[in-house]
Amino acid sequence: MRPGSDPVRDCLVAARLRPPDGTVFIGSNDRKFYAVSADGHIRMTLPTGGGVASSPTLGADGTLYVGTDRRTVLVVAPTGEVVRELQTEGPVRGAVAATPTGDVLVPSEDGSIYAFDAHGALLWKTKTTSAIDSSRAFGRDHTIYFGAFDRALHAVDSGGHEKWTFKTGGPVNSSPAVADDGTVFFGSEDKEALRCAPLEDEDDVRHRLVARLRPRSHHLLRRV
Repeated sequence: MRPGSDPVRDCLVAARLRPPDGTVFIGSNDRKFYAVSADGHIRMTLPTGGGVASSPTLGADGTLYVGTDRRTVLVVAPTGEVVRELQTEGPVRGAVAATPTGDVLVPSEDGSIYAFDAHGALLWKTKTTSAIDSSRAFGRDHTIYFGAFDRALHAVDSGGHEKWTFKTGGPVNSSPAVADDGTVFFGSEDKEALRCAPLEDEDDVRHRLVARLRPRSHHLLRRV
């Protein structure tokens, strides 16, 4: 930040660029949300009522979605006005997903993923697991993948109904990634990176695990 610009205190790593003007949006533990210009000056300061640990999400129309520790997601218009709040039952520390239709998916530390429509009405919420800090990933047939503190990767359908759960040896806080062929890659705090292949038989979860990879050496540890 340039000398003479206002300080951002207790800043957490929760930022997102807005193309094409280079604005950086920053969430902070001082219960404020900032927009910082490309030359380092604060253009907007928005009180949030709670710390911001998740990266803000920028919708196609310029709307911002800001998760907070106050159990809410702030929906912020391009003008900087808060147009609504989306309520959950736990802090929101994973990134929110905004779909092209305006629906919003919110991971919460209460153990559920929430889906809201473009007007803020609750569409559905997943069955409660444990705290979710992982951001979601979308797979084939609109399957939604997310990790949780219950030491598992979860897969739900587009209505929030559970398809399957894969247990690991540690919490899954990292966000999964889905390859073009549907393979899901994710990390676990048991110090392994896992790769799960999509199968037609949803009941045979054991065969979903294709490989366990040691992150440092990338050597294959196990194949099933």
